Amino acid sequence: MSPTTGSLLSALYTWIDSNDFWRQQQAYLQKMQQQTQQQGPQTDGDYSRVSAVLKSPLIRAMQESPTPPLPHRTAVQELKLGNVLVKPGERIVLGIVSAALQQLEQPVANDAEATRLLFGGNYGEPASQATAHACPGQSMSFGAMLGIISTLFELEGTLRSTGALTLTLNERD
Repeated sequence: MSPTTGSLLSALYTWIDSNDFWRQQQAYLQKMQQQTQQQGPQTDGDYSRVSAVLKSPLIRAMQESPTPPLPHRTAVQELKLGNVLVKPGERIVLGIVSAALQQLEQPVANDAEATRLLFGGNYGEPASQATAHACPGQSMSFGAMLGIISTLFELEGTLRSTGALTLTLNERD
């Protein structure tokens, strides 16, 4: 399973299990309607509008159940992690679940720090801040996840949980 698929399914499961899926759906629909009233109709699929409404809640859901839970990397240069000297070629395993849950307890000022943890850095950062292992597919991953979630939220009909990680669409009358 790809990290994008795993992250999407984990976020959806988190929302469905806590009944936040429907709250997120209603909040999304209301905010999109408000934006349309304020800014006028936009082209369907406007990423910036969808992102402005859904990206923060998606990141929070991803922090609750990050995927993969134990990412590993091979050091490409000597570095120090706390008091441990890591040499090139040595493996590093990150307990990302614990780190992400800690971030949730002490919320960051914006989504950038949470995104740095979940994706190993930001591939678009200036070289002075870039990490060697940042996910190059971060933007594409967010685009795919936000597109799928916004499509689910905008479906005509009623989505209901079936108890498992499935949703059933009941046609509107």
